[in-house]
Amino acid sequence: MAYITFAALGLVFQGYFFSFHLLHVARDNDLLTRVLQAVTKNGKTLLWVALLTMIIIYIYSLIAYAFYRETYDPNDGLLCSTLFECLLTTLNFGKRHEASKRRRRGRACSSR
Repeated sequence: MAYITFAALGLVFQGYFFSFHLLHVARDNDLLTRVLQAVTKNGKTLLWVALLTMIIIYIYSLIAYAFYRETYDPNDGLLCSTLFECLLTTLNFGKRHEASKRRRRGRACSSR
């Protein structure tokens, strides 16, 4: 019944609703079914881990605001004039910066 509902919504409103039909792949695959069960059974634990992660990022942002505020360059999009701006900058640029360092490191290793 859900497939028909999402198909109708896709026809009437936006084609984005058709993407929900891809979940059928997960239903027919035993491994993906077990992964979904693991995530849903341990959902409360995962939420606590996410909260702990946010607390650690907040503490890091607090340290950055207190001691390294001057090193943030607004021309590069690194804002830190308030604690909230430092938190948003840390959330936004922290993971992307780490990922770009890994990519550069991978290119350097492959060019040897």
